[in-house]
Amino acid sequence: MRVALVSDWTSPRLGGIERQVRDLATQLHAHGHDVRVLTFTPGPDEVDGLPVHRLRVGVPRGWRSLQRGLERVGLELGDPMPRVTEREIVRVLVGERIDLVHGHSLWSALAHMAIKLGRDNGIPGVLTNHSLIERAGLLFFRAIDEVVGWSSWPAVLTGVSRAAARDLSLASGRDARVIPNGLDTTAWAYARAGRAADPTHRGADPAKRIVSVMRLNARKSPQALLDAFAQVHATLDRDVRLDIYGDGTLRPALERHTRELALSHAVTFHGACGPAEVAHGLAAADVFALSGTREAFGIAAAEALAAGVPVVGMRGSGMADVFADGVGGLFADSTGELATLIARILMDDALRMELAANAPAQAARFDWSRGAPAYLAAYGDARHA
Repeated sequence: MRVALVSDWTSPRLGGIERQVRDLATQLHAHGHDVRVLTFTPGPDEVDGLPVHRLRVGVPRGWRSLQRGLERVGLELGDPMPRVTEREIVRVLVGERIDLVHGHSLWSALAHMAIKLGRDNGIPGVLTNHSLIERAGLLFFRAIDEVVGWSSWPAVLTGVSRAAARDLSLASGRDARVIPNGLDTTAWAYARAGRAADPTHRGADPAKRIVSVMRLNARKSPQALLDAFAQVHATLDRDVRLDIYGDGTLRPALERHTRELALSHAVTFHGACGPAEVAHGLAAADVFALSGTREAFGIAAAEALAAGVPVVGMRGSGMADVFADGVGGLFADSTGELATLIARILMDDALRMELAANAPAQAARFDWSRGAPAYLAAYGDARHA
């Protein structure tokens, strides 16, 4: 089967959707399928031996400023669809005899248009939602549907968690199945092996370490993590550090807030990092923390679990699918409780060891050995719909 994975955002850009598209392409290829990626993200024409069509970008004046502004509040708006791009998409879909179009992100005009153009040329489609949708977003998608009928384009709708699938169903008026984000649990187990080989995790460094991996925008609530860390730092009678991996428009403001809290000596902003750098950080971590309440899934948390690191997250998001409360980690209802639970894990060696021992089994459910067949089943249903 020839599959086109379509996403505004993909490698070499770093992020959740980007890595899922890249990993899914690799998994589909390993299952014997012919895969290519269509994207606006600049980069090489081949990644991991698979072709990538880098579509030409032409955006109206001020569009990039609009995208950056929306990113500050946690929204990622794709690029618009000029006619020349539509023709280029059709040339790829028809000229390369694509059997199925898989669009990623409900917010991507590119994903929607590729699915529509595929439908117009007899090619079935799948649309995956990677985010949670606020009420205003639901109203927006329903209004757009009244005009262009986007909900009738793909034969199969999927969400990366129960919450993401629920929101996609509300936006489209159709059923959406849950196919969780995938990860290579074997790769993350190397970080766990490093922790087991060195029980102190960090040699001569006595500090307790909290690690977080996130894009630094409003949706991820990174300032709440800093505020929680300030409480932890004031509570514990030992050295404690916070390592944040990721970048985004809020980084300057967060660094300024860190200085205001007088915590620059204890907080390190590592910037955008690849899996190897994150794995190195997890190998030295005592706890992993996410402060956002709008996580559609929480792939970074799943990776931490696979590396044997207990997780503390916020209740009420897609992270409820990632681990059971009290098994691989703990859920908080507020920033204050987030701080309390982090401190509890850091101070209670028995609890920390119990959560760490349970963590890998929680992540094992998301190994690509399950995720890839689930997508292939969705592809089969779309082709026979």
